[in-house]
Amino acid sequence: PIGQSIIQGLVIISFLTVASSLATSGAPEYRVVDACPYETCINAETKKMFAVHDICNPSIFAECTGCPRAQCVYHKLGPSFFGSLLQIVNFWEICWLLLFVQSLGCMVMAGVFAKWYWTQSMAG
Repeated sequence: PIGQSIIQGLVIISFLTVASSLATSGAPEYRVVDACPYETCINAETKKMFAVHDICNPSIFAECTGCPRAQCVYHKLGPSFFGSLLQIVNFWEICWLLLFVQSLGCMVMAGVFAKWYWTQSMAG
């Protein structure tokens, strides 16, 4: 069973590596903080002035605001559909591999016990 445990540990490490890589693979999302309601530039998506917590582009926002407090700062990594799909596939993969390794270990143990049983002398 030690070999089975080692293989299952490697599967779990592989899962965690792929999951952390996928979790940090999104596009950066920037938001407006401390916006002045009448001194910022026009948001291209809403055709209104930028408000607090609006999504912004830092290269465009820095050039068009007259409010000294307003900033376009990094908020989080935005999720992507493909990344979320790969997270689901990764979860399915770890479940399948862990159960496969466990079942393979059970089959090996059953084979060892069967070989021992059938090769014993029945003469008592």
